[in-house]
Amino acid sequence: MPFLTQPCILSGLGTGTGRPRLGIWKVCAFTRLQRRTWNKSAATEEFQTALKRFFDKETLLFFSLSETGSLVLIFYLQAQSGVKSNQIYIQKKTNVPINNENYRDILLYGVLFSQPLLQLSNTVEKITVPLLTNKQNHHDWPSLVSEDLIRNVESVHSKTSILQGRVLGKIVLPIPTSADWIAHSYSQFEM
Repeated sequence: MPFLTQPCILSGLGTGTGRPRLGIWKVCAFTRLQRRTWNKSAATEEFQTALKRFFDKETLLFFSLSETGSLVLIFYLQAQSGVKSNQIYIQKKTNVPINNENYRDILLYGVLFSQPLLQLSNTVEKITVPLLTNKQNHHDWPSLVSEDLIRNVESVHSKTSILQGRVLGKIVLPIPTSADWIAHSYSQFEM
């Protein structure tokens, strides 16, 4: 993959202006952007102005590919219908001007998928549910709080899976909640 071996460099802003060369190679890698496309987009005055604005005062910057294949910078998340590519974001941990010395410590990079509902569903299913339903993560909590949290997390998981199914055009039945409680109750009656 040539875009990973040759990092994209922020043309014009990294030399003589005290601006960082920024981890733009991450943007290129995430969007599978070729260096020449980056250089073409970065050469425009609008692109340069937007980057300078982000370096100086904005805290969040989104990169996305336009329908023509050029790179677009936006400062707020906007719903884009028909977008097939992911959006990349760069966020400042603290709202300070970015320079060559501090950019590695201050900037966070991430990807927003083109279908936010699927991203939410994946996050709930693969991160939130296992983290919050693991009893080892709340062993010092009162049992009532722990059980209530698990019940609510299972409910959210069920609702997001149903919604994801509707979006994908599938029929998804609700995930039974409190299955552990049912199994525990049955074992008590068996005595």
